[in-house]
Parts: sequence; C-alpha cells; structure tokens
Amino acid sequence: AFRKMTETSQTRLLGLRGLFIEARRKGDAGASRGYAEEAVRLAPAAAWANEAVLADRCAAGDFAGARAALERAERLRVLDKATGARQRAVLLTAEALTREEPTDSQIARDLALEAHRLAPGLVPAAVVAGRLSAERGELRKAARIIETAWKEEPHPDLAEVYLHLRQGDSALDRLMRAKSLQRLRPENAESALALARAAVDAREFLKAREVLAPLVAA
Repeated sequence: AFRKMTETSQTRLLGLRGLFIEARRKGDAGASRGYAEEAVRLAPAAAWANEAVLADRCAAGDFAGARAALERAERLRVLDKATGARQRAVLLTAEALTREEPTDSQIARDLALEAHRLAPGLVPAAVVAGRLSAERGELRKAARIIETAWKEEPHPDLAEVYLHLRQGDSALDRLMRAKSLQRLRPENAESALALARAAVDAREFLKAREVLAPLVAA
C-alpha cells in the first residue's frame, strides 16, 4: 500500500514515511536510509526525514554529512535555534571522541571546546575539553570548563576530571578541589558524592560520613 502511495505526487511523501517506518521495523538500515533521503529530496522541510538522515549520518560516523544535514534543517527552520545549537554541540563532541588519539588531540580539543561553547552543560563535551586542556597544561582553562558544566549539570565524570586536573596532586589536594566543586552546587547529591569519595581517598572518614549523612537520611 505504501509503495502504491509513492506513485502519486499527492501521497508520495506519506508513502515514503510508511516505507521508512516499515524498513526500520525490519532492521533494514539501507532501505530506511534511502526512503529518508528520497523524502528530503522531495520535501526538504520534512522534519521526520531530516531527523532520520541526521541520525543515519551520525550512526555511520559521517560527521561532515551529519553537519550538512543539520545545517539544511536549520536553514529550512525545521529546528529552532536552541535545538540546532545543542545538536551541533553533540555532533562536535561525537567527532572529538573519535579523534582523541595523540596525533589528533589538538583537533579533538578544538572540537570539544566549540561544543562546550554551544552547550556549556553538555557533560561529554566538557569532559573532553577539560581533560585535553589539562593535558596541555592549561589548568585554569580546564578548571573553568568543568566548573561551568558543573553549575548546569553535576556529573561524576566531571568530578573525575576536575579532581585529577594536575598530575601528582595528593589526596588532600584532590579533597580541596572536591570542596570547590561542592561550593558551586552545595545542595546537589553529586556534589556530596564527589566530596565523600575524595574524603575517603584522603582517609578523612569523619568528613565523608558527615557529607553523606543528609543523603542517607533522605
């Protein structure tokens, strides 16, 4: 029935959507990709087709193709500005993660920094940007990146990078860093957990119990 619909101009797009959904259900990635691309060609502003093409490019690691798909969606106003910026940040972060090898670390860092600029609370972007900046000796910059993200979205991966920004720090040094994080979001459970872990590493067991007590009571 869906194939029959594609033979008529008035129902062609609806038929392609139906064929796309059926191909996805069957796990036929090649067919679903073809239907989505054909739909974009016929109706460039079709939201479902743009989303499908973008997802396919991402899954294939085709970041240039994914960026092109995203730019087209933004140009046609399929995506609002905030959503477009967030998705671009996700794309940049995904590409950065594939380029973390030593030979590409500078490119990975630049990509992650741009992603962090677009979406300061995107945890993976901040983690990569912070870690690679610290490896270059840019400790203050790395700290600011993590702190900015922590204010929006406290996460254990952020704490891990922040506490180990400087190689060779003692457990007490890391405890002091954990206290700095905790001050940024004092009521957040992740702040308490990061501080408690650092306190245990520093063998400050009373401090760890004190920090965790409100969470246990809750």
